Amino acid sequence: VKNGENIDVTASNLPEYIECRVKYHLLERVKPQLTELLLGFFDVIDEALLTVFDFQELELLMCGLPEINTVDWQENTEYTGEFESLGSSHPVCKWFW
Repeated sequence: VKNGENIDVTASNLPEYIECRVKYHLLERVKPQLTELLLGFFDVIDEALLTVFDFQELELLMCGLPEINTVDWQENTEYTGEFESLGSSHPVCKWFW
């Protein structure tokens, strides 16, 4: 807010004051860091591709489901290397599951 340091906070302008403070603390104060983070993110994923998703769809794509179905995970695990011969019976795999 222009000349905001000279404006007293009153009941009538309190919502605007709170909105400005929140914007400052969540956006403006970290704007350079957020800009660099987004530039790096857009180097990996083209910005135009992200416009088809809303924030919830993007979160689901990036983070997966909020609950992990360990039974499904265990049934669909492929064991390779030293785990291939014993599979889920390997001591490390038993410990993991």
